[in-house]
Amino acid sequence: MADDDVSHFSPRELAPLERLFADAYAAVWREIATYLYLQLRVEFTALSEAELARIALGLTERLRREMGGQQAYLPRGRSFELSDRDREIGATFNGRNLRELARQYDLSDVRIRQIHATWLAEQIAQRQGRLPLDV
Repeated sequence: MADDDVSHFSPRELAPLERLFADAYAAVWREIATYLYLQLRVEFTALSEAELARIALGLTERLRREMGGQQAYLPRGRSFELSDRDREIGATFNGRNLRELARQYDLSDVRIRQIHATWLAEQIAQRQGRLPLDV
């Protein structure tokens, strides 16, 4: 979700999920379940709030069982998502304007090349899709 603050959701909106939590359910797992529930509400409007709450809690429980007790780092994933700026750089880069783009966007030459490589991979994936190589 783009908005990381769940405080603007009313208790009524969160009630289907809150009813499923045991009193001793850890705060971190409540938070994860809440984010999952809110995203599921956006993605799956045909399902009832009670069904979505059960799915969110089920996914959270799976994570708890598989990853509980570990100190997991969750990257933001920005390295594989291109911003509008990066798409513009990728589309504009022609191999001869490297320094110009680096100056224009206040980035290093290496970073411009990295952005272009990511943009190029995205373009190829859009045209070809993923090839089933694990046959």
